[in-house]
Amino acid sequence: MKRRAQIIIDEPFKLRVVIPAPRTPALIFSRIGFLTLWAWLWVAAVPPLEDWYRLALALTAWSLVSLVALSSLLWHLRGAEILDLRDGEVCLIRIGGGWTRRRAYPLAATRHWRVTPRGIAFDTQKETITFAEGLDPEDADLLVRRLLR
Repeated sequence: MKRRAQIIIDEPFKLRVVIPAPRTPALIFSRIGFLTLWAWLWVAAVPPLEDWYRLALALTAWSLVSLVALSSLLWHLRGAEILDLRDGEVCLIRIGGGWTRRRAYPLAATRHWRVTPRGIAFDTQKETITFAEGLDPEDADLLVRRLLR
């Protein structure tokens, strides 16, 4: 299933695009299945620990794995990527999964915008940035052409 971008603001020096997270049923059900199996494992397979240190360590490890899996599930259910172009800066904001990650790059330092099999990519002085994985190729092409104006 391809994702479709929704343009919120399209003005000469401002652009804001919201790209929903991939909502692939196989990914969603695999996360739900893993969380169910992980909870069952904790209840059924972990013997009672009498040593408080080992119990705390086991509970911490179980909680961290559970949070990562739950975060991934929430990202696929409710997440989105936001491309925000304004004031000479490109901001990539990823929301969902219980966290928000914002990365900003000066527009003048970005080059070679392109559509790739993994989404949209551009180069900075230090690295290649890829976002919008699974975006519909037509939307990705239109978005790149709009960014290059």
